[in-house]
Amino acid sequence: MVRASFTRPELHALIWSKPLNKVAADLGLSDVGLKKLCTRHDIPTPPQGHWISIHHGKSRPTIPLPPKPEDDDPHFRIGFAATLTPKAARADIQALKTEARANRETTPFFPSRATAELHPALIATAQKFRTATPDRDGAIMARGESLCGLWIGIEHRERVIALLDALFRELTARNIDISANGTRMIVRRGPDDIEFRIAGKTEERIYRPTEAERAADKGRERRIALGFSRDEKRAYPDTHVVFNGRYALFVETWTPGVRKTWSDSKRQSLEAMLHEIAAGLDACLLAHKALREEREARWRREEEAAAREARAEARQARDAKRARFLSELIAGEDEASRLEAWLARAPPAQAAPQPWPDLIAWAHRRLAALHAQADPQTVIALLTDSHADLFPDPDPLAETAGAGRFHYDSDAGPDDEDDDFDE
Repeated sequence: MVRASFTRPELHALIWSKPLNKVAADLGLSDVGLKKLCTRHDIPTPPQGHWISIHHGKSRPTIPLPPKPEDDDPHFRIGFAATLTPKAARADIQALKTEARANRETTPFFPSRATAELHPALIATAQKFRTATPDRDGAIMARGESLCGLWIGIEHRERVIALLDALFRELTARNIDISANGTRMIVRRGPDDIEFRIAGKTEERIYRPTEAERAADKGRERRIALGFSRDEKRAYPDTHVVFNGRYALFVETWTPGVRKTWSDSKRQSLEAMLHEIAAGLDACLLAHKALREEREARWRREEEAAAREARAEARQARDAKRARFLSELIAGEDEASRLEAWLARAPPAQAAPQPWPDLIAWAHRRLAALHAQADPQTVIALLTDSHADLFPDPDPLAETAGAGRFHYDSDAGPDDEDDDFDE
């Protein structure tokens, strides 16, 4: 079983015990993802060529671990999200990653389509974008019923529409349904769904006023110069925040052990990662499904354990009632035996005056009643009538599911995660 967490000294010792790619494979990560995690926690890693030198018999020093305050905290541990991925989904998720990387395109081309020709889940959003008037910062928004919840720069409108159209078509080819709830996009397969969104990176730039705004500002300056106004402010700002053209896709639903973020960078674009994004969303659905099935299985085991314990308690209560019933039968037989012995020793009824004859007569009636009570046919009649719950057939409290103790074993680790999809 893959270990889920380490202290800094433990991870440092592991990193320096064998090559980084082998350690990463053991932890279910990529070597790049493990390198990022070590950098994040200030854990030195072997430099390039270290293991080649070791292989040729040369000695190379180990860079010591710099101390940090968390080293003294026994509860601080570094976790790996890949170990949280349900075991049932790990092989399928890894296959999706391999497929996506093999299909990466360096110069993808997405044709611009008329609104009516777009994917059905995108038509309302595209229509909103293509008829929208940008605000002062050049941004347009598509939020509301059946819209994708996007806020982008107007100059990136067609790019985002083409990207989402290609992504939605790719997801549909994977038998994944797509919809929008006004603030997020939703992918769904069967009972499992996850939400994701696209957000743009913004930066502050010098504001370029329009001719109308310049004219209005000159009028403001004249009014101030003539003394008609002192506190009138300029109608436009010095700077404003605009979208710089870099966008990122984020999965909002918790799905451990799989990548949930893809973004534009200097070396790659969202378009080039289209197959990886589709495969990543597919992997998120697989992880979500496996988690749901594990959760439902756990609930079933808990319910079965609770039912077994309830049946055990009911059996104990019924056994107590059975014991009381049997004790009454035994007590009746004991009383009959004592009564027979007493009648054998007692003088006959006619040998003494009243009330002795009446006592002897009552004792014989009592003995007859005790014998009738112990008769098997009488007992069977009681067990099928007033005491039918003592020995029902079939028995609803019969134990057929094994022991009533619930035990759940999982290799899930901490919630800390690292994206092993990173390149």
